Amino acid sequence: MSEEKIRTLKPQVEAALFMTSDIISTYRISRMLKVSPNIIQRIIDKIKEEYEDPNHGVHVFETGEGYQMKVKPEYVNKVRGLTP
Repeated sequence: MSEEKIRTLKPQVEAALFMTSDIISTYRISRMLKVSPNIIQRIIDKIKEEYEDPNHGVHVFETGEGYQMKVKPEYVNKVRGLTP
């Protein structure tokens, strides 16, 4: 897959990770965007790397079931009051 196509898909994958409060699998995202799970995995790996930068307050959390965007642990107590 071309780098241009990956650049086009990357914000869509990022939006999917952000939109859901649940863990989401690469398979589910791949079905939604109609591309292979391997491509989705490559994109998520890039997104994860970007969010590891200390200038971001969130990160991509990985479990055995999939991925989820979460507030970095060092900021949870500072923003906890914003959730019901």
